Amino acid sequence: MLLAEIAERDNWSCSLCALPVDPTVAWPASQSPSLDHRVPISKGGAHDPSNVFLAHLSCNSSKGDRMPGDGFLLDG
Repeated sequence: MLLAEIAERDNWSCSLCALPVDPTVAWPASQSPSLDHRVPISKGGAHDPSNVFLAHLSCNSSKGDRMPGDGFLLDG
């Protein structure tokens, strides 16, 4: 699974803040593309396309290992 494949599937939109993700921004910039595990691996989530979504690095870092429904919201 490549980041580019997930990004294309997700239309280069951050799954956490819904803003566009610029593919030209390089890691470790806060707005660089990253893969977010909806259910974190640390909590039993799988590293497969059904559990992985595109996110800005800063959004993903802010989410940490919280689960969906844990009250995590980002301003977009």
